[in-house]
Amino acid sequence: HQERVSLGPSCAAPRPGAVHEADGTPARPALLPDRVTCPPLPSREGPVTFESVPRRILRAGDERGTAVAYAYRRGARWARVSWSEFASRVRAAAKGLIALGVEPGTPVCIFGTNQPEWTIFDVAAMAIGALPAGIYPTNTADETAYVINHSRSPVVLVQNPERLERVLVKRAEMPGLRHIVMMGGDTGGAPGVLAWEEFLAGGRGIPDADLEARLDALGPRD
Repeated sequence: HQERVSLGPSCAAPRPGAVHEADGTPARPALLPDRVTCPPLPSREGPVTFESVPRRILRAGDERGTAVAYAYRRGARWARVSWSEFASRVRAAAKGLIALGVEPGTPVCIFGTNQPEWTIFDVAAMAIGALPAGIYPTNTADETAYVINHSRSPVVLVQNPERLERVLVKRAEMPGLRHIVMMGGDTGGAPGVLAWEEFLAGGRGIPDADLEARLDALGPRD
C-alpha cells in the first residue's frame, strides 16, 4: 500500500491552450505564475539518528567480519584485509593517538601516498575527534613545514625515509610538532620518530571506554 498525497488545485500551474494554433504551428506553452503556492506535505518529523563515519566503519567490522575490506600489494602478491581486522587496526591507531595526547579538535597531518596506514590513521583520527589533514606527497620541505605549522599539528604520519627527511630538515622550524610516526618500520635512526608498530603499542594501555567516549561525543558537525 502506498500513501497518495494530493497536492490540490492551488499547486497546479495554468494549463496551456490548444496543442496547435489555428494556422497549425505549435502553441507556446503557458508561462508559470511568479509564485506557486502548494499545501504543506504530511509531516514526517521524528528523531534523526546520527552515525559517524568511524562508528559506521567499526560497526562494519562487527557485521562483515571476515569479508574483504581492502587489498594491497605486498611484494608481487596482493594481501587481503578483512573488515574485522581493518576495524581492529583503526581502534589500535585511535588509542595510539590518544596516548600521544591528541585531543578532540586537534589537527594531525598525513604525509605520503595511498597505502593502508594512511586510511587507518585518517579514520582513527576522526574516531577520537581529531582533524586529519593530508599533505601532498610532492610537497617540498618548506611546503610541508608550512602545512604542519599552519594547521598547528602536533603529530605527523610520514610514509618513508625520503619524506621523513623533508620533515627533519625543517624540524627546528616546527615548534608545535611533538611526534613523528612512520607508516612502516624504517625510522632512519632519527630520535623521536616512532615506527608504526611502536605507535600502536603505545596505545595498548588506553582503556576501550576512553575510545568509546570519544566516539560517542562525535556529532554531525565533527
